[in-house]
Amino acid sequence: MAQSTRTHDPASSPPAQGGPRGSRMGLAAFAIILVLATIAAPFSGLASTSRAGDSVTVAANEVIDGDLNAAGRTVRIDGTVEGDANVAAVEVHIAGRVDRSAAVAAVRGDISGTIGGSLRIASGNLEITGTVEGSLIIAAGTVTIPSQARIQGDVLIYGGQVDIRGRVGGNVQVNAGNVTLGGEIGGNVEGTMSQLELLDTARIGGTLTYTSQQAADVAPNAVVTGATTHDKPLSFTSPLGIFNSLLKVVWALICGALLVAIAPRAAAAIGKAGRRILPAAGLGLAGMILGPIVAVILIATLIGLPAGMIVLAGYLVVLYLSQVVVGIVIGRTILSGRWDDGSRGFYLLAMTLGVIIISALKFIPLPYIGGAVSLVVSIWGVGTVILLLSRLRPERVLAAQA
Repeated sequence: MAQSTRTHDPASSPPAQGGPRGSRMGLAAFAIILVLATIAAPFSGLASTSRAGDSVTVAANEVIDGDLNAAGRTVRIDGTVEGDANVAAVEVHIAGRVDRSAAVAAVRGDISGTIGGSLRIASGNLEITGTVEGSLIIAAGTVTIPSQARIQGDVLIYGGQVDIRGRVGGNVQVNAGNVTLGGEIGGNVEGTMSQLELLDTARIGGTLTYTSQQAADVAPNAVVTGATTHDKPLSFTSPLGIFNSLLKVVWALICGALLVAIAPRAAAAIGKAGRRILPAAGLGLAGMILGPIVAVILIATLIGLPAGMIVLAGYLVVLYLSQVVVGIVIGRTILSGRWDDGSRGFYLLAMTLGVIIISALKFIPLPYIGGAVSLVVSIWGVGTVILLLSRLRPERVLAAQA
């Protein structure tokens, strides 16, 4: 009986594991990218200065010709930046002048100088005592804008505690917890908040429209030139509120169904990886903190702008899909055993049950329950995705392609 023989050409297939050749190819690719980035950096703008380190300082008598890209533990700008400033640090202090716009990501931000254009800032604790000649966009835990501050354009704030006592030339839109207004606002004020307080020094040149469970605390000498409209948020007992909540559940279920239909193997891997709760929790917490910081740093370098945008978009997508990811894990745990045949139908049912359970937990009529459930699901879901990505080794990819 003739036996067929098969010759194996080592060059025709990659090694099962990276090996020396894979390492050399990776180093070569990295070297090429580094060389091209070095060549391209001088042409990323008319002029650009990049600085990084534990402490980065632009001295009071220093002038940066063009844009500034800075990253470090502490970044201080006491001098002048004639272009844009893109800054990522633990602490950011801008006491000098930025002629154009500034984009800042920091744990703590202190803006006492002048921003010639718009200021876009994400911070844990932010204080603005200087001047912003353009618009102001803020995402922060605590925002303080005292009486000496001047904002000439519009203001958009997403935060926890917001205190505005400075002068704002345009409109103010706020989505926050507790909001205090005590300054002069030239345009309209609109927002959603837990509590709103207008001090005696508050002067609103336009209308005041806000959504809150309770009416605003308005001091006797506060002035609102236009009409004041108070809307209460939709509650679970409201038919429209139930409809909106149900619609969000349906959106999540549709996204989950598409994931299971398109990538059933990914759904199966999610169901297994998500059961490692403690590793997922640790990685998820780190990912939620570091993800936006890494994206901002990449964007600030300009050379890494596309990668930064991709990281940011991916972060937001994973954050939204975390309810689907955790839903698959919960549903698979409930239906484990003889039900688990690995089919699309099984994972579709598991995902549906899990998402519905998560949504039902958010509806429990107790203080902070909804927010706590959302936070736990986000951390668990992001961590599960990171665990799953860490398992994508070459040998696993080759086995899947075989």
